Amino acid sequence: MSLEVELRIKEYLIEFLRYSLKIAEINQKKIQISDEVFPELKNDCYYKNIVKKNENYEYFVNDILIDKLKELPSFKLLNIYFSEQPIKEYYQNFYLKTNQSSLNDVQDLTIDILKKILIHYLKLQRNFRFEENTFNRVYKSLNYFLKNFNQDEYIMPLFNFQSDLVNESKKFGDIILRKITDDELRVFSGMIKNNQILDSYKTLSHVVIFSRSSSNSITTFDDAEKEFKFFINTLTLNFKGELDISTQYKNFEHPWKVFEIGGKIDHKNSSNVMFFSNNEYNSLLNFYHRFKKSNIEKIENGFVKLGIIRFQEGLNRNKPVDKIIDYITSLESFYAPGQGDLTRKMSQRASMVLGTTEEEHESVHNFLKFAYGLRSGLVHGEGLRSLKFKGNVLTLESISNTLEEFVRNSIRIFLKLIKAYNGKDKNKLICSEIDASIINRKKYVLLKKKF
Repeated sequence: MSLEVELRIKEYLIEFLRYSLKIAEINQKKIQISDEVFPELKNDCYYKNIVKKNENYEYFVNDILIDKLKELPSFKLLNIYFSEQPIKEYYQNFYLKTNQSSLNDVQDLTIDILKKILIHYLKLQRNFRFEENTFNRVYKSLNYFLKNFNQDEYIMPLFNFQSDLVNESKKFGDIILRKITDDELRVFSGMIKNNQILDSYKTLSHVVIFSRSSSNSITTFDDAEKEFKFFINTLTLNFKGELDISTQYKNFEHPWKVFEIGGKIDHKNSSNVMFFSNNEYNSLLNFYHRFKKSNIEKIENGFVKLGIIRFQEGLNRNKPVDKIIDYITSLESFYAPGQGDLTRKMSQRASMVLGTTEEEHESVHNFLKFAYGLRSGLVHGEGLRSLKFKGNVLTLESISNTLEEFVRNSIRIFLKLIKAYNGKDKNKLICSEIDASIINRKKYVLLKKKF
């Protein structure tokens, strides 16, 4: 679009808003105003309910003013302009997706833009005066949307998570971590419908956001879920705590797009809450980028991907016996490819990788032999075997916690190791070098340098 055309469109927008605001002022008594319940936040979490006056500008514009707005010459000219821009593809695709294909005239679809311009302005200005600063905010937002209409924003609540982040957000590639707003908490928790908040939402303090800036990128809920899962894995590979994927929300409070909700995903609150310190941001960001470059989607790295999946599943199990099974299965994917003598293979190889001294090698080896025997009894129908280890009776929780750390450390190590090897039998090659390092100290030193 040339500068001359852009300036002309801006003039039409100003004219449209000026006349629209006069129409709105004449009809202001028809605005629906209601008392609505909102959550008040304190220390980043839900504190209490408060009541606010809410002016329903959507109903006011869409149902009360629209016929008068359509008569404005500037409305007609702008709608012709929008219907001839690439933005029409967004509206056509959206209504086609929602089976509203009867709206064949593009101008019937792009009317939405004109309505949203007035709605967005009224929400920002809260009166019927034309203010240049408010208009510029609306125009800047609209202009960005027209140039990036394929960009969607997805928001996901991050349950069982706490942080000392103050007001700043933290960026990890296409992911942003920030505090939740009261409007987001109100919608996510269902307060907007029943004025009550469930206990499981009262500790919710943060959200993660996914968006891509490229105008050529058409994202979906599946794309967003993949990115959210990756970020959750990044966190759980660095900090203790039970995080999992939850319901996603698309284009929440986006001034120009339709708000959508992804598939409902139930979640559970846990006492095992993750805490992320602002001081750890740089180290986590570095790990995030290394993790992104690890190429675990490649076939030869599939064993690492499997290990991460079982680790994540274990974190979100309710019972420690189920956690133990998942954690051992994860360790098998790293240290025991193939068949036969799995207990020896896993315990010996893991001890060499996870231990740093002779005493640690022995400790890891003996604990994993014990834990593997426990797991075998569980999966082969023998029930729970003895919890006695080195003269002490351990709890299932303590066994699970130790295995969790073994798996977390193994994943981090193998993310480095897979960069040092090539070929489809990469896992077997790594394990053969671990075996060789058991009896050859020089080979052990060389192996350790790789991670």
